[in-house]
Amino acid sequence: MTLGAGQAMTYIENERQAQMVTEDPNVNPALVPMVAIDAERHGDSLLDAAAVILTMAQYWRVTGPIIENRRMSAKDRIAAATTPAEIETAAIVDWSITP
Repeated sequence: MTLGAGQAMTYIENERQAQMVTEDPNVNPALVPMVAIDAERHGDSLLDAAAVILTMAQYWRVTGPIIENRRMSAKDRIAAATTPAEIETAAIVDWSITP
């Protein structure tokens, strides 16, 4: 397992468990250990921790495509570049995301 793949699986599992909490706010914390860990770390309820996780997942659904488009566009520009200076210019990406 790569670090990126493992982290992605963690995010997916966090979201799955957070959804379980929203469906049953009285769910046994042992069934949603990742949400329970977040709740304990931040002094939140399971439901509050789940809300944060689900909000971040939704934020990713909005920003992820923007990031991916910029990444792929940069790759295309680099592939089309014909000089070192063009490659350097093509590799510059504005990663800022504004709401």
